[in-house]
Amino acid sequence: MSRESPPTRRTVALLDAVVRRPGHDHSLAELAKETGISKATALGILNELHTGGWLTRDPTTKTYRPGAAMLAAGTAADEGFAAVHATRPLMAALSREVDAVCTASAVIDGHVTVLARTEPNGRGTPAFRVGQRYPFAPPSGVMFVAWDDDRTVDRWLDEKPLAPLTVNKAELRAVVASCRARGHLVVGLGESDAGLWSLLSELPDDAVSAQLGVLLQQRMPGGLQPYLVDSIDPRKGYDVSLLCAPVFDRSAHMAFLLAVILMRPGVSGRVLRTVTSALLQTAATATETIGGRNPVVRGQLRRVTHQ
Repeated sequence: MSRESPPTRRTVALLDAVVRRPGHDHSLAELAKETGISKATALGILNELHTGGWLTRDPTTKTYRPGAAMLAAGTAADEGFAAVHATRPLMAALSREVDAVCTASAVIDGHVTVLARTEPNGRGTPAFRVGQRYPFAPPSGVMFVAWDDDRTVDRWLDEKPLAPLTVNKAELRAVVASCRARGHLVVGLGESDAGLWSLLSELPDDAVSAQLGVLLQQRMPGGLQPYLVDSIDPRKGYDVSLLCAPVFDRSAHMAFLLAVILMRPGVSGRVLRTVTSALLQTAATATETIGGRNPVVRGQLRRVTHQ
């Protein structure tokens, strides 16, 4: 059983509040209100973070911004994800081409984590910020196992579901089969909307883990997000949350997932096909750029040796 540390949690909450809004000057009152920490306690933590170089403090306005130590930590973290760093120019080009936010995500320590994000001309939804984490439990996150072997898919399906959602294994296996056959996945908006993800972007990670299942069930009582498993009909309109496709590493395992965040109702099938084509081309180029190997041939997985 893991031990919790409330003082550490408060420190993390304050740092998270600062980095969530880059370029913003954060006052003590604002940070205390946003995190629910008393001003006296928050001031003590902020002073320590300032002394350690994690935050800077304007002597006139008494406001806080990220410090040099945070920059060094970010650089070290970035270097730890060299494949994502190498792909970022491709993501930026994709964002410009399809006029939408593009993200790179992977499962880290049991959570789906946003590793990189590019925007068209600085515009885009406040959701899916870099560093944001989402629960990785069925039925949420099937696209992060779809291109792995059947044993891994089965193991994930047997995990405890994201409360209070239910898991329909047959439907999820159909999604997996579609992913392998088409090389991508389209996630619909259903009864949800961009407001849900905007709300989640404002929550600390532990709150996201606790509330995502409840929020999804309120909007999609069936328990399964509306995935498009059929071919895109150019004559139809689609309510689209996002499209995603995998980037593979040298071992033919998924290095990370590329996604185009549309959050648009009524996207024409013709436009959706165009965006899908651009995404697939970018994912293929990214795989080639990092020396990766696609394990899927005609919808079937090649034999992949797990390290």
